[in-house]
Amino acid sequence: MRMLVSSWGLLFVVPAVVAAASGCTGGGEGVDAGPDAVDAGEATANDDGPTGDDAWIPDDGDGPLPDGDCSCQSECRSREWACDPSVGLVEPVPVCAASDPCLCLAEELNQACICRLETPSHQPACRTGEIGIRRGRLVADDSPALEHIDSTGVSRHACLFRPGDSSPQRRYPLVVWMHGGGGGSADDLYNATSLRQKADAATGTAFDLGGQGRAGFFLLAVQGRHLHYPTGTPRDGQHHDFYHRDLRSPSTNPDVANLDYWIDRLVGQEAVDPARIYLMGWSNGCFFSQLYAFARHQTATPGGNRVAAVACYSGADPFENVAHDQQPSCKLDPYPTSPVPILLVGRNCDYPACDESQAAGYQNNGFIVEPGHVAGPWVELCRSGVAPGLQRLIIDGTGATTLACLSPERCDHAKAVFNHIRWPDGKASLDSFDVEPAMLAFLRDHPLP
Repeated sequence: MRMLVSSWGLLFVVPAVVAAASGCTGGGEGVDAGPDAVDAGEATANDDGPTGDDAWIPDDGDGPLPDGDCSCQSECRSREWACDPSVGLVEPVPVCAASDPCLCLAEELNQACICRLETPSHQPACRTGEIGIRRGRLVADDSPALEHIDSTGVSRHACLFRPGDSSPQRRYPLVVWMHGGGGGSADDLYNATSLRQKADAATGTAFDLGGQGRAGFFLLAVQGRHLHYPTGTPRDGQHHDFYHRDLRSPSTNPDVANLDYWIDRLVGQEAVDPARIYLMGWSNGCFFSQLYAFARHQTATPGGNRVAAVACYSGADPFENVAHDQQPSCKLDPYPTSPVPILLVGRNCDYPACDESQAAGYQNNGFIVEPGHVAGPWVELCRSGVAPGLQRLIIDGTGATTLACLSPERCDHAKAVFNHIRWPDGKASLDSFDVEPAMLAFLRDHPLP
């Protein structure tokens, strides 16, 4: 097993047999992180993180396959991005296609011998892979993935767990979980979190998200699309688009419309409690889940459903510019406002940076901090009136609650990356505290009126 870490805080796991067969012997500028490769300050990195064995090279052959050439580098063609302060990107972020392949790939994909993406999506496995099993997470199989064709003709997928005793007389809350970007996948739910175990009453450790003495909940992990990404650093890969900020219902953003579809479908076909529709996300999924909550807390989906609350990990401002040199800016002006309850969880050394001093430290050492990728200013902006219902939870490298961000002298970029790639369920490397119950409790305490 090779574990590959990008400088942008995403980890990609490649089965050793695949890496060997495809001639994956080097190339790229990322870190091929063995046991001692990442100096995390208080830890060393190993093979846990936000992508599982089945995320991009699944056993059934779906998804992108290695190109067999690990000398591939990101080939970033010049693209013009049209922006408007009322909507951000004027058009949705374009998908990868045979006629317009994604070549400016996220570092973790190049390291995994994936040099180009020519399809707009792929199907997740919806089951626990080898790395999830080794980390002691629940062995679960919710395959096959749900599928539909969206309005742009792209196949969209999601993984669904249903409580076994749900019925119109026994409705359960719904948690929609959004994966991270680049090499992320809906399969990360199984391999890098413990939410699947907390959703299933049969495990004996499920969480009572409805607050009615009945443990368990519906859990939907939504698969993103392969996108040409507009940031200054190469990040083409699998994402949820939070840069085309059409918050209307219906929306011209395919990812907003896709989430509308899944929520309306589940409320219509399953025993979902419409007052308890919640969002969770990681990294890109945290940015997107906040954007979607702004869009759908007060304004309903086309089917009449609204989001009650959000709890997400390692994200920041979803309404900023796409890159520092982008003119006109994609930053929204004015910002939308919403009373939606949000719990923003992040490490005291993280990327997005915990505060502006950390961001300055990263930049002083040559790392690009994209606009909006600093948590502190976003929290202050929300508390000033943009989203007064936002609460912040800062945790340290073990998952324990702490009160402040680490100073730049104690938080270098490598440590921030290591912290970012560890979902805080107490089972990631060096974590001792499970933060998922606090995140779920926040959701439980904030249903719709």
